[in-house]
Amino acid sequence: MYQIKPEAPDEAVSALGTKRDWVQEPATVLTMEEDWGLANSEDMRVLRVKTGHFTVTSSLNTRQKADRLLVILSGARGAGKDTDVKRMQFLRRDWDALYKMPILAVSDPATETYWGGEVPRAGLYLGSANHDLVPELNAMIDKVCKELGINPDRVIVMGASAGGTAAMLIATQRKVARAVAICAPFFTEKFRKIIAAAMEAMGGTTDDWVRMANETPWRTHPMSAIKRAAEQGNDVRIVCAQNLQDPPMYNKHFSKMCKFMSINPSAGGVSTDGTVMGLLYDDWEGGHGFESKNFSGPIWRRSLEYFDSGK
Repeated sequence: MYQIKPEAPDEAVSALGTKRDWVQEPATVLTMEEDWGLANSEDMRVLRVKTGHFTVTSSLNTRQKADRLLVILSGARGAGKDTDVKRMQFLRRDWDALYKMPILAVSDPATETYWGGEVPRAGLYLGSANHDLVPELNAMIDKVCKELGINPDRVIVMGASAGGTAAMLIATQRKVARAVAICAPFFTEKFRKIIAAAMEAMGGTTDDWVRMANETPWRTHPMSAIKRAAEQGNDVRIVCAQNLQDPPMYNKHFSKMCKFMSINPSAGGVSTDGTVMGLLYDDWEGGHGFESKNFSGPIWRRSLEYFDSGK
């Protein structure tokens, strides 16, 4: 039940691309107060929005109409300086054939800068030391929902690797928290250099990250975020799917998360409080990051079942 088996994808899903989409930033920057004209949108549109303290670029795919919105995060990028360094990146923004709902793919402003180091530019969507990006992102998500006529409680946030970590951090600051995290790090203290680099990219320091971790742990630590959201009375259901062919993430993160949440790490399951479901899959092709297409449909359907039934 919690160990996902592969299924051959249908023709439409087989044809989907697996690479990142790179785009140039739009010339027009939208404000949160104006009408974005999304009500009659029929295809894909790139939005660049001044959310408050940050300017965020996203790609909205409205080819599929539904009463839910899927938000997809982009995760990490390479460390080196390259021609794409300031370009926005989106993952699976055209995967509506599988997800059957509007898709909002969001780029992390921190990954659109040159870090000048050797560590990956992790898309953790942290914002800066003084300003949390997540509330601004959630306000942007709510505005998209309003213009599309979708209940903001019907939002699912998804990501893989660092994007999965961010999906949990963002979803848990919503009253109804729904997230799908694929091969995601749970214990971010193991990535001190990467998070410190993210802080520096946004004008902060390593000391700022230490202060954040101590004073506001829900901004950097998924387990703290889940616990805090549940204590606040939020409706929390988080899917954590782990590839067995990704031993470092399984051993150092997934297994420890399962023990923390009273889930059998070798079988998967749902935590005693119902907030987390652990799924396992054995994907030689996928490795670390997003799953291969043979597992995409089964993981997605199982996630929706959990969100709708809690089991």
